[in-house]
Amino acid sequence: MCDEHDYNDCVSFPRADLLNLVFTHYSSADAKLSDEAKSLFVTDIPLFLNETQVRQAFSRYGTVIKCKLTPKKHYYNGHIQFSSADVIAQFNDIWAIICLGNSLRVCPASFLKSQRDSRREHVTILAGILKNIKEADLLEIATQVNAKALNVPLSINSYKPKPYVYLNFSLFDTLEAAKELSVAFRGKGLTWHPPNEAHTLCHVCGRSGCSPSVCNPRLAHKVDDHLNKLYSRFNAGPRRGHQDSRQSRDKSTSRLRSRSNSRSRNNSSLSRSNNNNNNINTSRPNVPNRNNQSSNNNTNSRNNANSSGSTQSPHNLHPNNTSLTSHSNNSAPTLLQHIIDELKAQIKEIATTLRTLEETVFWMNDTITAHEYRLSELESMMNYDNP
Repeated sequence: MCDEHDYNDCVSFPRADLLNLVFTHYSSADAKLSDEAKSLFVTDIPLFLNETQVRQAFSRYGTVIKCKLTPKKHYYNGHIQFSSADVIAQFNDIWAIICLGNSLRVCPASFLKSQRDSRREHVTILAGILKNIKEADLLEIATQVNAKALNVPLSINSYKPKPYVYLNFSLFDTLEAAKELSVAFRGKGLTWHPPNEAHTLCHVCGRSGCSPSVCNPRLAHKVDDHLNKLYSRFNAGPRRGHQDSRQSRDKSTSRLRSRSNSRSRNNSSLSRSNNNNNNINTSRPNVPNRNNQSSNNNTNSRNNANSSGSTQSPHNLHPNNTSLTSHSNNSAPTLLQHIIDELKAQIKEIATTLRTLEETVFWMNDTITAHEYRLSELESMMNYDNP
């Protein structure tokens, strides 16, 4: 332990006995105050953003020496520290910044709790926005209504943007003036709601009182004509109903019947031609028997009876052949049961594949939209002359 005189002597001048080592005054409380004066608290950071992306977003305002993200519920909370306290002064009027199309709420770390709460005091909801819309698309609306910050909440289940946005205002009068305005986004009218009505809004369309299980936006989705033809052919897709499936089954049944009838006609024509050939072949040996009867008058009656019986036997076979051909005309050949089961299994597999492809297309569309936001943010970050 040293007294105050030794302490002041140590921090006042370099120590020659220690190779001119210089000591400085240190206080943990002062260090904490110094760090707070140069730091920001950041909230509503989506989980798909990382520290590098957040650091680059804040680098437009000053030199970042520390960036730390801490998970809280389904978002991150961030602690950003700059190299100088002068950078924090501009965030007294900036309530949120844009990072890759997403709005991040900011607040100086030196603010008291009352100052932090004042930024969330005057809040309203603007509902009815389209799907997969981020805060960067709504900046123009926020500017027109004089909002200081905006946030589109993310669904806990799908982590996709909900169809409404929270708007924060600095004054109550500014909020009331904004609610008097009629706002539309991309040709669709939006509605104002207080924050306590968020649980009554539909997570699909954003309308009040509408249930997500009833509201289905895919009904209005326009499907390509080529896909409609495939849906009609394989009895699949979102526009196929029970009536359409019955009609398709009736059409397929009629096609099978027409094919079976054509086959039966061909079989009957072949059987008739075969019967005619048999009659000709069986009638030829009877000619010499008749000649033998006319030339030999001394033969007995038994031979005459045999010869007459031999001439009548071919004619007795003809009615039997006719009955067989008529029976073949009445019975139409059908497909075997295992062939029908295989066809049904193949059709179901094709229908499942088409549904999977449709979901993949929707996912790719959402992914492309997210990449477009990231590219636009990177382009804006590279513009150093006008940050």
